[in-house]
Amino acid sequence: MNDSPAIGKRAAADQKMKIEHGPDGIILVTARPLPSAQYRSVRQMLDHWASATPERTILAERDGGGRWHAVTYRDAHAAVSGIVSALSDRNLSVDRPILMVGRSDSGQALLALGALCAGIPYAIVGADFVSEPESEEKLRKLINLLQPGLIHFDADPRLADAVDRVAPASVEFSGVFGKFAGRAVSRLEDLILREPSPIAAAASCAVGLDTAARVHIELDSNGEAGGIVTTHRMIWSNQAVLSDLFPGVSLTAPAVFASPNWSDALGAILSLDFALYTGGTLYLNLSPEAEDARGDAEWMGAPPGAEPSVFVVRSNRFDGLLDLLERDPVRATRWLGRVRNIVHDGGCVAGANLARLARLVGDAKSSELSVVSIDTAADLGLWAYSVAQVGEKAVDQSLDPVPGSNMKLVPTSDGHAARFKGDAITPGFWKARRRTSESFDEAGFYKSTQVLQLG
Repeated sequence: MNDSPAIGKRAAADQKMKIEHGPDGIILVTARPLPSAQYRSVRQMLDHWASATPERTILAERDGGGRWHAVTYRDAHAAVSGIVSALSDRNLSVDRPILMVGRSDSGQALLALGALCAGIPYAIVGADFVSEPESEEKLRKLINLLQPGLIHFDADPRLADAVDRVAPASVEFSGVFGKFAGRAVSRLEDLILREPSPIAAAASCAVGLDTAARVHIELDSNGEAGGIVTTHRMIWSNQAVLSDLFPGVSLTAPAVFASPNWSDALGAILSLDFALYTGGTLYLNLSPEAEDARGDAEWMGAPPGAEPSVFVVRSNRFDGLLDLLERDPVRATRWLGRVRNIVHDGGCVAGANLARLARLVGDAKSSELSVVSIDTAADLGLWAYSVAQVGEKAVDQSLDPVPGSNMKLVPTSDGHAARFKGDAITPGFWKARRRTSESFDEAGFYKSTQVLQLG
């Protein structure tokens, strides 16, 4: 996102959006109502797609050798059912959540779905959180904050060795091989193969919209760990917004391509959640070159049939996508002949890149397509968007509030401080009542760190 984005060029023209100027220069922006969510729980979505499209792929993972491994909706449904039962056996809860450590592979995605279905919040940290200098003290603070009942790892045994030194012996490890003295250890396969139980089914039914779903881990300047809570209500409001921006998207089975950090609080909105909500496929690239945006572009069109009608790309991958299409006119013509919408995470797309895309559209003689840029934050979810119709030339962009996200703009020396109220806004911070209380004003608006310029 730009440091001080312009906002509001369409707001005044939107008859369903109300703008009021109050005392002291305060501006209240009441957005049009949020559309109703099609589903109300992860379990409901997974049940639907496993029944309607059981053979469709939900997760496709590319390994280090370049091979793709697919998980269908039917297989995911069975795996998640076992995981929910296994998690119920372990008495995990909001007070004993799950911590996942390492790369974001398909196993981690299945465990995340199981946790969501079971109503057990989870947090994810990458391998760098464990392997960096002074990581032991950071881990100690993180575990003290979360109090996890289960810690899951990817295939790298060094991560488990590092965490074993600081985690209480009562905390079970999963996804690892080997022995850890005095500690319960299980494989992910053990969780998946657990027989579904009535108790687990009841746990899924008990998951409410205000149940904590995820905790986004943050570190302050002193290295102290904190957590921003995402609820199930936030998940569904974000997906309802995306469905409003893309009517009929569930008919297209979009392909969602994710970089290795897909599972952070922001990436989940436009990857795992989006794929499941729409019945699409989440493609995970775990090959060594995936860390490089240029290398990442090489795998975007690799899976057979992966050219989507809706394409989601993180902001640091957009240049690589354009590079790939410019190098391969045949692929560009095929890809642009089907794609109708590109979702871009990270504020407005640079004008130069829109111009490059417009030239590609013209050369391919394809129909006009939409580039929807969405601004996200861990505490705000999807909070603003812009749309550029790309044909022979690109149009100007501005960021505007998403449906259901009401704003209070308070003048400051740098612009207008943005405060938010709506279903997509975090209810607060993990086990930090004072910080949570101080983060909302007297009218219930969340005091974000966003500073906006009015256009």
